Amino acid sequence: MTNFVAPMRIPFLPSLLGLTVLWWTIAISPLGAEEPLPATTAEQADRYYQQGKALQGERHYAEAIEAFQQALAYDKAHRPEDAAAGLHNIGDCYRDRQQFQQAIPFYEQSLELKKQQLGGESGSYATTLNNLAGVYRKLGQYAEAKARYERALAIWEKVYGPEHGQVAIGLNNLALVYDNLGQYAEAKVRYERALAIALRARQPSLLWTVQGNLRHLYTKQDNPATAIFYGKQAVNTLQMQRGALQQLGVTSRPIPSPPSRPKSGETVLDVPR
Repeated sequence: MTNFVAPMRIPFLPSLLGLTVLWWTIAISPLGAEEPLPATTAEQADRYYQQGKALQGERHYAEAIEAFQQALAYDKAHRPEDAAAGLHNIGDCYRDRQQFQQAIPFYEQSLELKKQQLGGESGSYATTLNNLAGVYRKLGQYAEAKARYERALAIWEKVYGPEHGQVAIGLNNLALVYDNLGQYAEAKVRYERALAIALRARQPSLLWTVQGNLRHLYTKQDNPATAIFYGKQAVNTLQMQRGALQQLGVTSRPIPSPPSRPKSGETVLDVPR
């Protein structure tokens, strides 16, 4: 993939007569010594942002962070809602690099901008809150994680209703904190509710994750029969999902590109460490 870098202008050698100094525009190679310039237009910011998303998807997190930061130079001044999305995604990149402490301030900045632009009750706000909670859980700061997961879950229930897939994600993640704390009864109740929603919503990836987490829970409780049951269920779900994707790959047409920029990052579905 060719990295988009904002252009700069350099002087060309003057003519022998010394009458004119010519300028031309070049794009600096990503391999060159020059640093990329921050975006100064909406178009450049969008291109940096899309470059960042592509690099993030390919797990080139350092390069993705750099691209998101170049977009932020414009977005913070002109498009705070887009800046909030960029900050969220930088947090995601640090999280995915296992640099959890570095992720926290970016999520917090994103939350502040989202609160200013959308209020503290939006689904997008809850998504960033959820991902911040996941970072605290990875750091073993379970009280911090639990409070944020509970808040994100309450917002999703209010915004989407109690049977929505986002609610199941929140339940799954909150259950994991109880699981980590050894409060297995509390974890079980939330896993089972998440499982019921995932079944009704027909979301196989979510269903597979919750089934796997229940298997993990019952294994820790020394209940092998139930653990094996949920393990088999998870395998069956995964096999069905793979079969559906293979069939889709044969019969479907290419999926069109999404709109230029989403307003929030992805929701993380936590699984046991």
